[in-house]
Amino acid sequence: VVGQMTETSCTSACGEMLTNGAIDQAHLLSVMGENANLLQLEQALGAGWTAVGNPQGVAQIANDALVFAASLKPTNPNLLNHTVIIQKSDTYAETGHYLVLDPWDKSGYLVDLAWVLKWTDSAIWSPLSP
Repeated sequence: VVGQMTETSCTSACGEMLTNGAIDQAHLLSVMGENANLLQLEQALGAGWTAVGNPQGVAQIANDALVFAASLKPTNPNLLNHTVIIQKSDTYAETGHYLVLDPWDKSGYLVDLAWVLKWTDSAIWSPLSP
């Protein structure tokens, strides 16, 4: 898990993880700035990346993608969204669990589809990503 460099560089850290380090967080942070959203990340990553911001699109990405970045809704309206990586777990076929990789504290935890759909505000993925 790539840890975020600043308090609000989670989207940049997730961009580095999505590209397996081909584009690093520092570069993305310099291009997008602090507290970037997934549309900015889509532009920074270039062709082949698709960001969606509606429940149907998020559900489709959760179904189709092996790995994607998700902007999570804040638990408090005074807080900012937080971007994490979500990938199908090694036991996805048996359990339906997703693994969340959080750049804030470099942690990982398992969730189900209901959690993904409840908390994900927008998502970005590429069919070309591993």
